[in-house]
Amino acid sequence: MTKKVSNDTLAKEYKRDSNLRGRPAHKELTGKIRSARTILLSHGYKAAETSKLAENFRELDLFSLEEQMEALGAALREISPEDYAGSHPPSKSYERLTRERELFAFSWNSEHFKKKMYFKFCLVNTTLFVFSLHESTPKGGGQW
Repeated sequence: MTKKVSNDTLAKEYKRDSNLRGRPAHKELTGKIRSARTILLSHGYKAAETSKLAENFRELDLFSLEEQMEALGAALREISPEDYAGSHPPSKSYERLTRERELFAFSWNSEHFKKKMYFKFCLVNTTLFVFSLHESTPKGGGQW
């Protein structure tokens, strides 16, 4: 037996699905970046995966906490919603401390680092979890 669905129901489902596909919107990304900046200044950050982020920092010659904080601050000052490089809607984290939280990834031409960079983070309450900060590489290993 086939269940009938009204046009109103179909329209609501289409609108809901369209809204999800359109996420994150410019306003949402602006808020995430602003929140991340505020949290970094007031609480610092946590590495989502310590060894991976440590390797990113080593590759950028960022050895002291002061250098790392400055680099993260520079990244958060430079990125904008237009630099969003994540999926729509944002993908979810699989890491233990951030499981099922949305990931926000950005790729931009950095004045601070003098190269195209990639930065990925998520927010959990008042904690900024940093997943990666490294030179951006084109998908598929090609050249820019």
